[in-house]
Amino acid sequence: MAGIVGLFSVRSLVNLLICQIEIYLFYHFFRNLAPEKRPVPVRVAVVVSGAFILFAVNQAGNPWLNMGVSVLVAFAVCRALVDLPLGCSVAYVGVAYVILSGLEGVMTFAVMLVADLMDVPFGELYAGIEPFYLIAQQLLRMLFIKIMERYVAHLPRQAKESISWQMVFVPFTTWMVMLTLFYLGFPASLPLQIGVCLSALCLYLVNFVVYLVIMLYSDIMLRNRMRELSDTKSVTEQHAYEHLRQVNERYQSYIHDMDGYMRTLRVLAEGGGNDSVGEILGELSKIEAGIREETYSANPIFDAIVRERMRRAKEWGVDFSVNVEAGADTSFVEDVDLIAMLGNLLDNGLEGAGGCEGGWLKLAAFWGTDHFLVLRISNSFAHPLKKLGPRFLSTKEESGIFRHGLGIDNVRRVAEKYAGYIEVSEKDHVFTATLSLSVEERQFG
Repeated sequence: MAGIVGLFSVRSLVNLLICQIEIYLFYHFFRNLAPEKRPVPVRVAVVVSGAFILFAVNQAGNPWLNMGVSVLVAFAVCRALVDLPLGCSVAYVGVAYVILSGLEGVMTFAVMLVADLMDVPFGELYAGIEPFYLIAQQLLRMLFIKIMERYVAHLPRQAKESISWQMVFVPFTTWMVMLTLFYLGFPASLPLQIGVCLSALCLYLVNFVVYLVIMLYSDIMLRNRMRELSDTKSVTEQHAYEHLRQVNERYQSYIHDMDGYMRTLRVLAEGGGNDSVGEILGELSKIEAGIREETYSANPIFDAIVRERMRRAKEWGVDFSVNVEAGADTSFVEDVDLIAMLGNLLDNGLEGAGGCEGGWLKLAAFWGTDHFLVLRISNSFAHPLKKLGPRFLSTKEESGIFRHGLGIDNVRRVAEKYAGYIEVSEKDHVFTATLSLSVEERQFG
C-alpha cells in the first residue's frame, strides 16, 4: 500500500510530468525533420507510453539504465511517428539526445560548482532547488528546440535526409567526454571546477552549432545541385532544339530539291533509262535516311539525353544500342531528375566502355511490373573497378583523389523520390546498373 501511495505522490507526479515533457520534446525535434506518418491519437498514445516507460525506469534509480532506455525510447518514438530513413533516424537520435539530455549534464556541473562555492553538500542544495532546476532545464530545452526549428523546419526534405552517419561522430564523442568527466569526479580546485563547467558548456554548444551548420550546408549543397541540374536541363533542351532546327533545314532542302528529282526521273523513265532511275532512287533513299530523326520514346528529354550520348559514343568508337519497350514512358519523371539519373548512368557507362577495345554500351527501358519502370544500363570495361565495402569507386582520378560512387549515390538519392532503388553489379568485365522507379508512389521532394 505504501508503494502505491509513493507511486502517486506529488514528487512522483512531477517526475512523470518531466518525463512527459522530455518525450514530447524528442517528438517535437523529430517532427521538424520529416512528415508525420501516424494519426493524432496514435501520436498521443506513443508519446504518453514513452513517458510512462521512462518514468518506470527512473524509479529504479540507476542512471546508466535510465540513459540507455532514454536513447531507445527516443529512437522508438522517431521510428514510430516520423518518416525518416533508418540511417537518418540513428543520427538524429544521437543529436537530439545530446542537445536535449546533454543539457542536464551541463546544469549538473553548474550546480556542483555553486554548491562548492556556497560550501553546501550537492545533494542538499539540489533538493532545495529541484523544482526551479527542473523548470529551468525544460525552458532551456524548449528554447534550443525553437532555435533549431527556426533554422531547420523550412529546409527541403532532401537536405534533411542527405546527411546521416557523419552527424553521429560529434554526439558520440561528446558523450564519451561527458561520461569521462562524471567518472573522474568533480575536481576540488576552483579553477579546475570553472574549467570543467566551461568545457562542458562549450562542448554542448559546439554540438548545437555543428548540427545547424551541417543542416544549412546540406541545404546549400542541395540548392547548388538543383541549380546545376537546371542548367544541364537548359543546355540539353537547347541542344535538342538546335538539333531539330538542323534536321528541319535538311528536310526543307530535301523537299526543295524533290521537284528537280521528280522531273529528272520522269524524263529518264520516258526515255527508258531504268538503270539511271534506280541509281537516283537509291541516292534519294540514302539522303532521306541521313536526315530521318531517330525516336526512342514519347519523351523528348529522354530522346535528347540518348541522342547526345549516341553522338559521343560514335566519337569514342563505342557501340551504343538502345532498346525501349513499347509503352515504356518516362514522362512521369521530372526532367531534371531524368537528366540526373539517366544522364549520370550513361556517362558512367561511356567512360567505362570508352576505355576498352571494342567497347559497348546497352540501354534497355521496360516495365518490370505494372507500376515499376526499369532502366538497365550495361557496359564493358577494361580496368579493374575499385570498391569500398559495397560501394564502387571511380577509376577516373581527379586532383589526386578518387570520386566516390561513380555517381551511383546521387542516382540513388533521386530515385528515392520515386520510391525507387538502384542495383549495381559487375561480372566478367561487364558493369550493370538497374534503376527501378515507381510510377504511382512518387514522393514529394
